[in-house]
Amino acid sequence: MHDFLFSKIKFPFPVSITLLAVVWILEVVALIFILKRPSKDGEPARWTTKDIITLAILSVILMVFNSVVNDRLLGPLFKSIPLIGSVVDLLHFKDFPLLFFFLLAVVLVRKPGAIIAMLFIKYVLEQLIYGGSGINPLDWPVAIMQGLFVELYLIGRNGKVFLQKKWIFVDAILICLLKELPPDFYKPIIGSPVIHGSVTTVLKVANDIWTHIVGYSILAVILVPLVIQVAKSLNAIDEIDDDQNKGIEV
Repeated sequence: MHDFLFSKIKFPFPVSITLLAVVWILEVVALIFILKRPSKDGEPARWTTKDIITLAILSVILMVFNSVVNDRLLGPLFKSIPLIGSVVDLLHFKDFPLLFFFLLAVVLVRKPGAIIAMLFIKYVLEQLIYGGSGINPLDWPVAIMQGLFVELYLIGRNGKVFLQKKWIFVDAILICLLKELPPDFYKPIIGSPVIHGSVTTVLKVANDIWTHIVGYSILAVILVPLVIQVAKSLNAIDEIDDDQNKGIEV
């Protein structure tokens, strides 16, 4: 077991490049499906100026909280908490502002592809400002992947996200995990070995996955009531009930 946990994850190059190509092709197919999917009335979804401005603002907010507030302020602050600092840091509790604005964005911008676009803009801004080496298009599938599974979940829920009492916490947990877990698998197993030549251990991947599952689930349960209240105050969400006909259109 020890040898397995500390073994390096590295496939033969032909296998790795094939997996990479398959992932990219599937992402393109999923993007086309999401963006070309008609709305409930059969017409293409129309983006308003308000949607575009809201998305741009939220992208910048997510970038600032992820790269500045979380990493440079909250991370060191939480680590310094006596006794529990290491556990708080391990479970990614410093990400609570990022997840709050991310969940709020799911409610505020309801157009197909909006979550993908927002996370992609955030990712590119981070590469430009904090990346050091500038933009690397080969890393873009990671940014797309973060929003892709969330968009598919919104479609699968058929416009009822955050509008059914018995599903509110499930929605929040799954949306947060679908944003974070796919890159946890893709980057160390497929992306980084081929694109950057870096490999990691089975233990490191498993540790990233379970800490994100536990930490993000806890944060999602804590944050979603506040997200709902803020969304209601902005008139971005209807009253929550169990009406099967209501929901956020995607």
